[in-house]
Amino acid sequence: TAQFSLRSFWDIGALVPLMRRSAFGRGYLRFEALLALFAVAGGIAIWLDRGAQRVRSVAELVSLAGAAGAAGAVLFLPGVAGHAAQTDPRALSLALDWLHLASAALWVGGLLGLLVLWRSVPAVRRTAALVVCVPRFSNVAFVSVAVLLGTGVIASIVHLPTLGTLWSTSYGKMILVKAGLLLAALVLAAGNVLRVRPSLLQASPPPSAAILLRRLVGGETLLVAGAV
Repeated sequence: TAQFSLRSFWDIGALVPLMRRSAFGRGYLRFEALLALFAVAGGIAIWLDRGAQRVRSVAELVSLAGAAGAAGAVLFLPGVAGHAAQTDPRALSLALDWLHLASAALWVGGLLGLLVLWRSVPAVRRTAALVVCVPRFSNVAFVSVAVLLGTGVIASIVHLPTLGTLWSTSYGKMILVKAGLLLAALVLAAGNVLRVRPSLLQASPPPSAAILLRRLVGGETLLVAGAV
């Protein structure tokens, strides 16, 4: 808000009223409020979760649905307050923006979750835990990557008037850089699917599969974070 109003960052008395007067400021205030709501809802869902039970209780299901709804709202607001809301057709642009962010969030969040799982589970149980989680995440990641690439291509067609603007504008150049990083991440993801997953699905998974998974997932996470 200080940058857009050409005021000092420390001029709090003048900046606070401006946050509500502009669509940009209102959008960010709503985003911060939704982010706080998501943090509370996610914390409640984790607090109520009972991993030892085979069936989730009604309270766990309701809290999980609330956290998912809050997460979806957080991902929807940047498009409403940003370029997607100013691009025609507006409904298509907003839908593409939300799907793009949601698929990226599932991919990056799942990768981080695998790294946390690898570090938090004792070594003697690590391979058994990965045997359960990695195949499931691979299925989710496959769909997420497909949606991410599809929405990215369609959004580029909507935002770029000609093919030449892909390398003659800063927006187009940034898309090319991001596409290169994502393609490199997909190479590592293919290694997980073709090498790590079959090893984990064996009757006696080798310990080296967990080490290879950590390395590939770590590199994949860095590349996707760079694209973000």
